[in-house]
Amino acid sequence: MPKTLLPIEDTGFISVSTKSPSGVGRAYHLQNNAQLNSVFNGDPAIEANMSYIESTPENHLVLKPWDERKQNIEQIISRLMAKLKRRCRNMVFRCQFVQQII
Repeated sequence: MPKTLLPIEDTGFISVSTKSPSGVGRAYHLQNNAQLNSVFNGDPAIEANMSYIESTPENHLVLKPWDERKQNIEQIISRLMAKLKRRCRNMVFRCQFVQQII
């Protein structure tokens, strides 16, 4: 029995956002964003990491094409979340894949 409304579609795009304590400044965000980038940069499944800070750090990860990576999007997110939990212990973050809904 399926557990999701829509099947998971591997679009090759992952959105990562963090939740910061209220009242923190840009220096806090820059430091935390550097920690996030240290996890994503150099990952064998990631083609590009687009990182920016609006109100909180955001990362948009473009994955390598399917034939150039060994894991599907769910496995990649699971692996990245485990690395984030080990390296970025003081952060709350959300990792999600982006689906095309027509």
